[in-house]
Amino acid sequence: MILRKSQAVFLAGVCMILYLGIGCAPVDDDNNIRLLQQIGESGTAEPDVLTFVVDRLENGGEQERVFAAWALGQVGATSQAALLLDKYRNDPFRYVRINSAEALCLLGGPERDQVLLETMTSTDDELQMTVLRYLTTSPDPEMGDHLGRLLLEGEPQVRPFAAGALSKAGNSQAVTFLVQAAQRTGDMDKDTLAPVAFALGTIGDPAGIAALTDLLEHEAWEVRANAVQALGMIGDPSVRTTLPPLLRDPHAQVRAATQRALGRLE
Repeated sequence: MILRKSQAVFLAGVCMILYLGIGCAPVDDDNNIRLLQQIGESGTAEPDVLTFVVDRLENGGEQERVFAAWALGQVGATSQAALLLDKYRNDPFRYVRINSAEALCLLGGPERDQVLLETMTSTDDELQMTVLRYLTTSPDPEMGDHLGRLLLEGEPQVRPFAAGALSKAGNSQAVTFLVQAAQRTGDMDKDTLAPVAFALGTIGDPAGIAALTDLLEHEAWEVRANAVQALGMIGDPSVRTTLPPLLRDPHAQVRAATQRALGRLE
């Protein structure tokens, strides 16, 4: 939602009255949260409004701080990067830390780089997933080794996000890590192997063909279907004789994926 100019002016006035007025106490948390949400959705903040947001991040309750951190990222408050970095590292409420990390990813700069590196070794998987989602939309070649380590050694719930981020990197290093993961069928579950296969198809490097071919025999239909789809996306004619047996796969989605892949190879 984008606020009209008159709304933004009114919002700035409200914040100034509440937080800059002499001896004026803050309104309750719910009203503050609504104001913070409106500010973030507007995508911009005048100085007085920004003062209100910063005050709530520094002095507000847990939910106020959560929304304040989010709002600072949405309005592009690069001047508050140091405060957000401190909140990311030290706030006692984890969702403030998570939103501060997300805000710093949006703001960029050296603080963002510090968050990316620190998050890769975090024990908070939700925090890691937040940053990995960012790297999926904004690839960073400097993060390749860290992403590969998360894919191969991270918690199961984090690995699919690491595969997605590697697919966007799209380089030979990413392919190497994805192939290694695809070959580890003994300790990788289907929720990791299926996105790994799709990531190899997205990159389209023939170096992934052998690993994908092995996944055609995986017990999980989701993995087989994604492996078939990936081979079709790579488009190497060498798999024309490999895929036809999958037309008799017991699962309909694998058969359909095989028909589409063979169609692409004609």
